[in-house]
Amino acid sequence: MIGSKLRFLVNAPMVEIPCPWYPRRALIAVGIFLREPSAPGYCPAPPEHCPVCGETFANHEGHCAMLNPRFEGGVSYVMNVLVHRECLEACVESTEPEPLAW
Repeated sequence: MIGSKLRFLVNAPMVEIPCPWYPRRALIAVGIFLREPSAPGYCPAPPEHCPVCGETFANHEGHCAMLNPRFEGGVSYVMNVLVHRECLEACVESTEPEPLAW
């Protein structure tokens, strides 16, 4: 299993990243980290496409992860996603702690 360190996508995410509270804020970075499938708390169903490559999971195993979009002005949140192992490994490792998913 890949470590659950926070990583950052190298390219733009391949899933829609809304900022409903501040619709005019520009997306400046997107973090991603693995999470336990049974982690407590409410999480909506993940998108059916990998946020890194945009492919579906029909022929690939998806790993539970949290996407952490960050917008100008410091606005950020986390959202439930599935990610391919090789896509997560292609993201840049960070020394930042994982954001809290609540």
